[in-house]
Amino acid sequence: MKILVDEKKLARNARIARGIVLGVVAIAIGMMIAVLLGSSSPAFRNINPSMILIAEIVIIAVLFGISRIGFVYANRYLAFNRPEKVLRDSLKGLDRKYALMLFQKPTDYLLIEPGGITVLVPRGQEGAVIQAEGKWRYNRGFMRSWMGRDEAIGNPSADAQKAMADIKKVLDEKAPEIKVPLRAVIVFTHPRVALTAEPGPVTALRAEELKDYLRAAGKLHELPKSIQRKMREALGAPDVASE
Repeated sequence: MKILVDEKKLARNARIARGIVLGVVAIAIGMMIAVLLGSSSPAFRNINPSMILIAEIVIIAVLFGISRIGFVYANRYLAFNRPEKVLRDSLKGLDRKYALMLFQKPTDYLLIEPGGITVLVPRGQEGAVIQAEGKWRYNRGFMRSWMGRDEAIGNPSADAQKAMADIKKVLDEKAPEIKVPLRAVIVFTHPRVALTAEPGPVTALRAEELKDYLRAAGKLHELPKSIQRKMREALGAPDVASE
């Protein structure tokens, strides 16, 4: 399998994640030091205590919001089970007819197959995830929810539909003469996820099930080489002959 990665985008987002997390920690430590030193200062005592309390609440609220953004970036670009790494590991062993495209336009996670195109929609939740009657449920618990350790699950099915629409738009613009199978798979990357999902238009499975799915139940009939070539060229994937 060929892997194509926008390394600059990956490195940039990893730097942003580190910067946010370290920045929040540094500001929090600075606030504690300022309070400890200022509490003994005569000037500090002359300030209205209610104004100090309001300022502290505002700063804490801002830091909390920024830290949650930092956790999201860290989960996606720094964590041991970040989507990019899990997808690479899960798909090892696929032959050279497959191309995994990471952080390429128009979507971040895309698998080019000999039989078509699969948009990968990763989610990193831990614990019980349930999809029923078109709705997704995930109970993060108080600590996970408020401390930002896990992201909200959102609507993976809607994200999948949007990503497929983006891919279709590119194909319609660059290769309108070809029609290829286009689908999405929602991939849960955390090793301790407990997934319960009803069958539907978008398949949902755990990362360790992905390769078997592509080789068996989800295997697509191989397209003619001429169509594969145009499909790959339209999406910026390397041609099979060049791998």
